[in-house]
Amino acid sequence: MRLLWVGILAATLRKAAPQQPGSIEGTVTTTGAAPTPLSGASITLLRNDTDPFAEAQRFSESKTNGAGRFGFTELPPGSYVVDASLDGYTAVRSAFVTVSSGTRTEVPQIALTATATIRGHVLDRDGKGVPGASVEVLRLTSDEEGRRIWLPVGAGVRTNSEGGYERIIIGRGDYYVRTIVETGSLRVPVYYPETTESGAA
Repeated sequence: MRLLWVGILAATLRKAAPQQPGSIEGTVTTTGAAPTPLSGASITLLRNDTDPFAEAQRFSESKTNGAGRFGFTELPPGSYVVDASLDGYTAVRSAFVTVSSGTRTEVPQIALTATATIRGHVLDRDGKGVPGASVEVLRLTSDEEGRRIWLPVGAGVRTNSEGGYERIIIGRGDYYVRTIVETGSLRVPVYYPETTESGAA
């Protein structure tokens, strides 16, 4: 009987032992065969251990150093989401990590893809900006039968009040820009630089 009480007491003490804070570290790099560390990337740490269907709660924020490294210390044990973002790169990339009591955990490497921006203006014949014009960015590719076709890259954008537009592009390559001029029921595609012929774009 005495051994039973000793066992119960030991189990209770183990259960009641306070958990020690942990820490996480990680690296943010570029994508590709030779990843390069990215400094100045914004790192947001979110936590949600209670309800898997609830929105994760912001816990802490940081920036990567010159080696692309970041770290958070004194973290209560639990599950976390690490979000990384940097201007000029894909919006956000996330990593999931579990912090254990008194341990340091390395976050899986987070890789961001560089982006580029295509911007310009749609002008009328008098050189004035055309507001609300639909602008599409296309890329020349080939279908399954080898025919060359133009495919839109994502959704189109609308020009602002001065006729300006801007479209973020992921990946290198040649792109084509066109707008649709609507005259009544007639819709005429106009390619840059001011041609209705796709072959002259």
